[in-house]
Amino acid sequence: MTVDIREQLLEKVEEGLIDKDGLILRMVAYMSTNDVKDMLQCNEMLDTVIPPEILRNFYFDSGHGWLEVTYEELIDLGIAKRITNWSYRDGEKVYLEEDIDVGTYIDAVKEQRGLVVTVKNLNVADNPLRNPEDRVDPRKLERFYANETCVLCDGDIEIQKTPEGKVFWTKGHNPSPLAEEGGCCATCNAVRVIPERLKQAGYHQL
Repeated sequence: MTVDIREQLLEKVEEGLIDKDGLILRMVAYMSTNDVKDMLQCNEMLDTVIPPEILRNFYFDSGHGWLEVTYEELIDLGIAKRITNWSYRDGEKVYLEEDIDVGTYIDAVKEQRGLVVTVKNLNVADNPLRNPEDRVDPRKLERFYANETCVLCDGDIEIQKTPEGKVFWTKGHNPSPLAEEGGCCATCNAVRVIPERLKQAGYHQL
């Protein structure tokens, strides 16, 4: 009769003759990574040991590196105003510099979503014909800017750009006399601020 070593092992553990924690550590030390993952997956423990991952592109050159994320992510995580102007922005794409801003993002993702950020390294100096996605060069983009919030409606203030697409103003319109600090969006300026100024100046709609 074949002896089932598994049953005997469990019996010894239950009897206290074998230290369960020590046994697990010793078994894992001899198992392959895939075997450990399979074991955890079967017992629905994989996410507890290995948090789910999200993949992001990490662009680098000879002197620095930047993590590509979206501006919407930064807003959702509540960290847009914490990003420094050492990072870069291209519309909805943001390239976080590696020294400070990448850490801010990684910490927020882990704390709020329980996710681990993994990266795909992309050298901006690689031949763009072989690597089309590497055509991004963060140093050639605009410094990061965060959309300001309208003091009157709490909406986003529009980013003003030149015909060539260069950002020249992000602070919105003067909200006085409805507010004495901050800026307001174009809609509030047209619908609320200007009519109030005309009213106080003695002009009334016909």
